[in-house]
This record gives sequence, C-alpha cells and structure tokens, in this order.
Amino acid sequence: TFKHGKILFISEILQEGTSLRGESVRVIGRLREFNAAKNEAMIEHKGDTLLVLVSLVIPFVPAVGKLLQVIGELDSDDHRLVLRARVARDIEGMDLALYEQTLDMWRVFNTQFS
Repeated sequence: TFKHGKILFISEILQEGTSLRGESVRVIGRLREFNAAKNEAMIEHKGDTLLVLVSLVIPFVPAVGKLLQVIGELDSDDHRLVLRARVARDIEGMDLALYEQTLDMWRVFNTQFS
C-alpha cells in the first residue's frame, strides 16, 4: 500500500533535507530539464529545484516549461534528495497564487483542529 503524499513545496523539502527520506510527498513545479536516457526530470518552484526520477511514470510525456504535480517517495542519491515519482500530471493553468494561499489556509486549519 502507498501512503498519501504530504503536500510540500520544494523549498520545504530542501530545508528538511534527508530527514524526509522515505516520506511520500506531493509537490508542484515547472519542468526545467528532462534527460530521457536517465529518466530524470528537474522541476523548479520559486527558484528551488528538485531532481525527479520518472522511470515508474508510464507514459511520461515531458514538456519543458509545463507545470507539473508529482507524487512519490523521497530518497537520497549522492548526498542530495531525489523524488522517485509514481505519479506525474500536467496541471498547467492552475492559479499558483491561489494554490499557495489555499494550502496556507489548510495548514492553519489543520493546526487548529488536529
């Protein structure tokens, strides 16, 4: 069974570092690079980047510049975090400012009522 992906921003993943190893996460970012030979994608959000391994995502149809939502497990590779994606979907057109505002409100709500 799979855990649900905890919604995090790339910046939060980078801040937490390897303590998140093995965690299931859900992140958004723009596809900046794709290496088909290695099945590696680089996504970016607000200047922060994360390496995503997409070998489990079939078919993965990369379109550099597109906004993606990726769900998978965090691992470390050569002292850096990588996301082993099991789901990657195009969310181009999503209002990022509204998404971030909604996530902030949801986090406040969860803190108050959990």
